[in-house]
Amino acid sequence: MFRIIFAVLIGFALVFASVPSVPVLHGLTGIHEANAQQWKKKRKTLFDLLFKRRQQKSTNKKKRKKKNRLFNFDPLNPGGSSRSTVTSNGGQGSTESAPKVVVVKREDAPKVLVVGDFIAGGMASGLVKLYAENPDIVVVNKSKANSGIVRDDVVDWPTRTKELIEELNPVAVIILVGMNDRQQMRTSKGRVSKLSDAWTAGYNKRVEGIATAVTSQNLPLVWVGLPPVRSNAMSSDYLVFNEIFRTKTEAVSGSFVDVWDGFTNAEGKFVSAGPDIKGQIVRLRGSKGINMTRAGKAKLAFYADKALRRLGIVQDVYQFISSLDVNGVNTQTSKPEYDPVGTGKTVVIPLGGAVSDGGIALEGEANFYDSAGVDKSVSYSLVEQGVGVAPTSGRIDAQWGKPTEEAEKDKKAGSDKKAGEKTSSLTILPKVTQVGVTAN
Repeated sequence: MFRIIFAVLIGFALVFASVPSVPVLHGLTGIHEANAQQWKKKRKTLFDLLFKRRQQKSTNKKKRKKKNRLFNFDPLNPGGSSRSTVTSNGGQGSTESAPKVVVVKREDAPKVLVVGDFIAGGMASGLVKLYAENPDIVVVNKSKANSGIVRDDVVDWPTRTKELIEELNPVAVIILVGMNDRQQMRTSKGRVSKLSDAWTAGYNKRVEGIATAVTSQNLPLVWVGLPPVRSNAMSSDYLVFNEIFRTKTEAVSGSFVDVWDGFTNAEGKFVSAGPDIKGQIVRLRGSKGINMTRAGKAKLAFYADKALRRLGIVQDVYQFISSLDVNGVNTQTSKPEYDPVGTGKTVVIPLGGAVSDGGIALEGEANFYDSAGVDKSVSYSLVEQGVGVAPTSGRIDAQWGKPTEEAEKDKKAGSDKKAGEKTSSLTILPKVTQVGVTAN
């Protein structure tokens, strides 16, 4: 069928091509010479018949784009700087996209240090975005893309981690490294093959050195495991690496975060697309099945954030607490007023959090202890005098801290009271019995 149509088109083309390009006689046709020249210019060729419509569409599209640029409006980008909208009353109005609020970090905001390879760098960018509106936490990315544990000539992570801790003084360290470690290792005895006995022993020692570099400074350690990749051989090696990371991290009381299941299906196989942090199915991995997309980086950051929250380093209430003064008054107009009665929500202050470290007193203002009648408060007696609240009589700690003589006196008084109760109960029984005998 296509051949027949094509042959017909070729025939028409030949007919048009055979028409002589001479002016038509004026007397016979009554057509002016100018009209003849115009007709000559409009002669259709096979190219015109086949591609005229496509050219016309392209021309119209260019005209629309030019017109939209003149009016600063692109219908394909409705989220631009400005656009026309129809208001509720039917009139025309213009709306502008809300400006992005930039939250300034506190100068003394605690720092979270991230070290590792290129996957760690992606996770760090996800954490930066996650904490963009939290002024009380700063993510410091010190990862190096081509680094690893095997190649200590690129970055010697045990040594480098110590240096970074001394320089930045972070409140926690997150590690994600090992994607580049599927190679031979240089040792004092020469090169050793991957996953050989000598290689495994050296690898364990270097992982232990990185973990100890963190925990020896009394800092929380969060070691994020490697994610699976498309290659089954690579994923098998990463499972071995993760087991080493888990063992050495837990040996020094660190937190190992297993992200493997977050990038696999129900059968445990690698998937390039899956649920993001909001549950929507999106693409998580790059075309080669190794690198992370923006959604994949956010998912890694989600796992790391959960570990930081379990450790009490990141709190949802920090941002709200920072907006309140010591009397609970809102100091920032953009924040909601503290209203526990109306909202049913109260502020929970984490005593072990970084914000509470070095903060003001929890009870009263800075000059609280100079106020009148403060000597009658529980805080004054506990903090200033070192005397706790007297326990209620009968409580298990009622005798704790009392002098021996006083304790013995209370004990004796309690014994005498019990003996009196016992004696009175015994004296009643014979009288009842005697009355019974006399009646008989």
